[in-house]
Amino acid sequence: MTRMNDEMVAWLKAQLYDDERAASAASPGPWDYNPTHEFRMPGSGPLEFVGGGIEPDFHGIAATGPADDPQSMADASHIARHDPTHVRHDVEAKRKIIERYGNSPVVRLLAAGYRDRPGYRAEWNL
Repeated sequence: MTRMNDEMVAWLKAQLYDDERAASAASPGPWDYNPTHEFRMPGSGPLEFVGGGIEPDFHGIAATGPADDPQSMADASHIARHDPTHVRHDVEAKRKIIERYGNSPVVRLLAAGYRDRPGYRAEWNL
């Protein structure tokens, strides 16, 4: 059982490293979504979008679809909520939980949050 838990912790740490690396490579935040602002591309109608940075360096991060479309608005809101700073804070907190609780059910619950990623094993479920 200990070997399986050690493998799970190592796998989880690798997922956190990947999250941190992706966040560090992304455009710096803060990312913002404001449904009253629209983005226009040549040849298209208004789009919902997520912007990043602080004026005068504010720039587009992602356009999610037609303006005022509920799904486009939900996607933009979700993207903005997971800006690089948020992801790095989340990774930091999870690393502290791993340090404190090691091979415990608490850490297995953290790993379960990544169960959609390659390498997750069903036997790690509680």
